[in-house]
Amino acid sequence: LEALATALAAPAADCVVEVDGGISLTRPAVHFRPVVHAFNWRETFAGKPVRDRPAGAFDIRIAEGQSLRGSVSAEAAEGGAVRVAYAFESDSDLEVDARCVSAELAATAIGGGTWTADDKSGAVPRDIQRDKIHLFTGTVKHFRIEGPAGGGFALDLAFDEPTWILLQDSRKWGGEAFTLRIAPPGDN
Repeated sequence: LEALATALAAPAADCVVEVDGGISLTRPAVHFRPVVHAFNWRETFAGKPVRDRPAGAFDIRIAEGQSLRGSVSAEAAEGGAVRVAYAFESDSDLEVDARCVSAELAATAIGGGTWTADDKSGAVPRDIQRDKIHLFTGTVKHFRIEGPAGGGFALDLAFDEPTWILLQDSRKWGGEAFTLRIAPPGDN
């Protein structure tokens, strides 16, 4: 069993645990979802609800005989934060590119803002990045994204143990968002 736990600092935000294993926050408006990338990054599989297990349980079916079971829970934490815990398990070795919790962050909300990863920081570009799409990739205990001044977007992630994060400009593939991926400790 591998687990991913984080405190999402979203003061006075509502948090909804979705039936597919996703988490939706209201402030900032962010939807996290469990995903598996496989087959040389050509396919992405998301959580599906399961009826015979408790609330927050989900399955990600990858191929015949290969699936990942998971669960998510959320509870209030100090300072108006939300503490979220994901757990993933499988009965077989999975040949996948990545297991993660992923969120699409609107370029209109964070473009022109900043990111901070422990003691590193950088700018979130307004213009589409076609060559250097990975703004940050690394293992951290704290990650923060802020939109431009006055925009109101701020997301803090604090982890119990060093956790792999990727912040990527995904707009070159036709979308209007940055992708944030969080992998379970030990994965990347």
